[in-house]
Amino acid sequence: MSDTTVLIALGLGSNIGDGHAAVRAAADALARGGVADLALSPLYATSPIGPPDQPDYTNAAATGRTALSPRAVLDLCKRIERDMGRPPGGVRWGPRPIDIDILLYGDLSVNEPDLMIPHPELGNRLFALVPLLAVAPDWPMPAPRGGSVRAFAAPRIIALRDSGQIIRKIY
Repeated sequence: MSDTTVLIALGLGSNIGDGHAAVRAAADALARGGVADLALSPLYATSPIGPPDQPDYTNAAATGRTALSPRAVLDLCKRIERDMGRPPGGVRWGPRPIDIDILLYGDLSVNEPDLMIPHPELGNRLFALVPLLAVAPDWPMPAPRGGSVRAFAAPRIIALRDSGQIIRKIY
């Protein structure tokens, strides 16, 4: 842990059990684990990506400040997922009680086999873009993207909606 803090954005999702409660419980666990000044976007219902015949997701984005390193944030997210009943491994894009992804970590770009920041699929996922835009529209995007979250997200949201991805605000 360092003496300085950095702004981070996380994506949260659940489609097993009570999604509202799971997202809120994960946000509380993040706050207890070292993410301060946590702000949670509205909750959204989104259709799943991946295997058919699974329930819709409840998704949100959370922002906050942390002195944890990117690796420590990843470890915290994985620990919370395990504690909330998500088994390690599992079906890619399959149903899960909670999923927590690091979307942004300050202006840092990380490209490691098990840790990529910004999240490599951020621009392709309506369920991540819309909540992030709701909670952090003016945040800067790391290089080489640059610009704000709003400038990054707006054209992509239009294209993703046109492609058939569905999202609706639920709370």
